[in-house]
Parts: sequence; structure tokens; C-alpha cells
Amino acid sequence: MAAEMRSRAIAFAFGAFAWTLFAACAGALWLPISVTSRRGWGRALARRTARFLLWATRTRVEVEGSEHLPDPAQPCVLVCNHSSALDAIVLLGALPREFAFVAKAELARRVLLRIPLARIGTLFVQRRPRSHPLRQTERAAERIRAGDSLLFFPEGTYTAEPEMLPFRRGAFATAARAGVAVVPIAVLGTCAMLPPGSRLPRRGAIRLAIGHPLVARSLQRAEIEELRDSARAFILAQTGGADRCCAARADGRLRPYDAPILSP
Repeated sequence: MAAEMRSRAIAFAFGAFAWTLFAACAGALWLPISVTSRRGWGRALARRTARFLLWATRTRVEVEGSEHLPDPAQPCVLVCNHSSALDAIVLLGALPREFAFVAKAELARRVLLRIPLARIGTLFVQRRPRSHPLRQTERAAERIRAGDSLLFFPEGTYTAEPEMLPFRRGAFATAARAGVAVVPIAVLGTCAMLPPGSRLPRRGAIRLAIGHPLVARSLQRAEIEELRDSARAFILAQTGGADRCCAARADGRLRPYDAPILSP
């Protein structure tokens, strides 16, 4: 009983420390990013802050397949599974290239979030059925043609269910219209650290698996859906359909990974 109480106390202390650190960094970051007119400067500051958070919480992030990323001068569409509120921080701090997030328009209604997110180039999109998807796709494609890489969570959201949600077509239609590659990325471990509905993060380790670039041969619906299915198949192969990365034990050590990070 004493050991269990000690374990819970340590876990709570870590979670409280991590949350306090995040709140302090977010508060310190809000004003300089919100007032800058230089998107690249704001993104660099956000990336450095994300890396600091990972370092300060001793969160180990392994990235495999980074050689599959296109040259930084060549824009692309990045697609990732979504299982935790930590995903954005991890991707921002660990991916070795600059990109802009594609986020649901609901976030733009929160002023404290909208201003800094807009300053770093976040593209807000509607998820409602009658939201002019072709117009939104063209708007995203224009951003890519202007030189921005975009990162989508094609599930649209995350839930407490372990299964991966179906992928929406938007990211893949955007890539086909802009004539760029789709790079699938599997994120493992974030759900174990901060499950949906949990307020305090746990200690853990994270891995990112980056797949080979995928390209649609045409703008035909069948080709776009094949592109979507290929990207989803890669991520499913790495995650088993759910976040199966290691979670923290009570003693602070990590369990072995349940699945290989990259398919042979």
C-alpha cells in the first residue's frame, strides 16, 4: 500500500510539474508570437519551446524514417494519426522540418488560441458537411504552392476509443490538387502519456515513424482514395490501429514497445 501511494504521489508530482511548465511556457510565448508579423520567427520560437518542453520533462522522442521527408525547399502534405493533445507539441518539437498545422475552425473561435496559431500560419478549416470542401481544398493547395508544407490529422479529432478513426479525404485531395507528395507519419506513445480525458500527463517515451512519400497519379476520386488508403495502411501497420507505444510504469521504467516502428 505504501509503495502504491508513493507511486501515485510521484506520478502526480510529475504531471503537476509538466502542466505547470507548459502553462508557464505558453504564457511566455503568447505575447511575442501574437505581436510578430514574421511567420518564420514565430514558428522557430514555437519549435524551440516545444523542444524545451520535451527536454525539461525528460520525454524521449525517437524519430525513424526522417530520410523519407522531401527536401525542405519542396513542400509536401504530412498526415498523422491523432490520439492525444500532446501530438501537436511532439510533432512541432521533433519533426526536422518547418510546417503549418491544419486545424478545425472551432479553435479559431477561441481568441487566446486563434491569434498565436494564426501568426504561425495555422490553416483553419470547417468540418461541417456544407462547408464548401472544394473551396477549402483549393485554399490549402494555394498555401502549398506558395511554399508551405501542411500537416493534417485526417481523423479530424481524437477520442478515448483505441481504434483509429476513418481518414477524411481533404488532406489527400489537397496534395493531389497541389501536385505534391503525402508523407504518412505514425505517432506512438502520446496517448499513453496523456489519454483523452486525462488532465495530467504521465512519464513516457514517444516514437515517430515516417513513411515513404506517396503521390496521386491524377485528380480522380479513385486515385485520391487510393492515396488515402495507402497512407492509412502505413500508419495502421506501425500502430496496430491504436497507440501501442510504451507507457510509464509506477517505478518510472518503460515497458518494451509492442510493435515494430517500421515495416520491413
